[in-house]
Amino acid sequence: MGSPATSPSSGRHALLAFATISQIGTSYTQQGVVIIGIFFLITYHLSLAQMGLMTSCITLGWMASSIFTGALMDRFGPRHIFLVGIVLMTGGALIVSLVHQILLTALALVVIGIGLSTVPLAGTKTVMVAWSRTERGMPMGIRQTGVPVGSMIAALTLPILAETLGLHAIFLILALVLLACNLIFWFHLPTFATPAIRSTPTTIPLGRDLRRIALPGACGFLMAWGQYVLLTYTVPQLHATAAMSVAAAGVLIALAQVGASITRIIVGAVSDRRNGRRDDILGFMAFVGTALAVIVAVLPAHVPYLILMVLWFVLGSMLVGWNALLMTWAGERVAPTHAGMAMGLSTACVLFGAVICPPIFGLIVQGAGGYRIAWLVLAAILGLAGTLIWLVRPQPGQTGDTLKKSNESVASPA
Repeated sequence: MGSPATSPSSGRHALLAFATISQIGTSYTQQGVVIIGIFFLITYHLSLAQMGLMTSCITLGWMASSIFTGALMDRFGPRHIFLVGIVLMTGGALIVSLVHQILLTALALVVIGIGLSTVPLAGTKTVMVAWSRTERGMPMGIRQTGVPVGSMIAALTLPILAETLGLHAIFLILALVLLACNLIFWFHLPTFATPAIRSTPTTIPLGRDLRRIALPGACGFLMAWGQYVLLTYTVPQLHATAAMSVAAAGVLIALAQVGASITRIIVGAVSDRRNGRRDDILGFMAFVGTALAVIVAVLPAHVPYLILMVLWFVLGSMLVGWNALLMTWAGERVAPTHAGMAMGLSTACVLFGAVICPPIFGLIVQGAGGYRIAWLVLAAILGLAGTLIWLVRPQPGQTGDTLKKSNESVASPA
């Protein structure tokens, strides 16, 4: 296959479909492990904080490898690095299905995370090259719907399967899902990215681009708290405070992911129409997330299930629906030769928040004797993210991207 930037539209759309399937399978695993965290608690007799730490192992591996995976893809192209990632994530899942020692399980989860880091970077880098700056917001959002769709399917299936088959058998299923969904993308992934980016001249030094990544990285770190609190603690919180079954709480997580899927496409399209102003929309989402966290903090013990369904749908829209927009924003703030590095480092910042959030939130819940204070702390964190974005954003009429022309030249090479 030739470069999508010069291939027919149908070729780009097919590649986007395969990239989305790959992301669905990856998120089914990564966020599914978070969703079934309560089964780690039961199997290994853990506390809430220990459960949060265990489910963070997969994210820890992802975070650590994202720091250099993006740069490796800039250097060698996505295809070769992605194949290594497929081997690591599939092998790690098989190890978890076979071992029963907690330390070996934790190590294997880290290995899975190292492999998982290659999936979003291969997909987002492909979209960055295949679509121009004023067109890529929607396809980026479509590809990123694989995250909430995979999580939604996981929420509907994995808790039930874990109750029936047990924790370790689940990971054999996850290994098969990872292999099938990612191989189909790898087989169709072209090798266009490295030559296209290398051939683009740039006078932007690496040091300046590293400084430009700082704002998206900081905001991604803060906004990740909302996403991973929602995923990790929906089931334990509603089970403990409302005596809700695991399956019923899983439906709420699935609804949150539906909201996130719809939102990712909408905000991508809206930001394209706003001349690539991703920052304004991200700031708005952070502030709305702040208000929603306060609402959850003051909820009474018994709330009708229908109201919870609506609330969790909106929570998913705001707390989970921002990720694609932030990655696009990060990639557009730097020179095309550094786009993979920018998205990789921003992803690492997001995942650092995902690693430390679950255990810290669990400690706050344990120390406060309930969830109210913890949700108010989350509200403050999301409010800080929104404040950072709005304080640093460009004035109306500016794009916020001094590298627009360079990005256009990569998306549409002569």
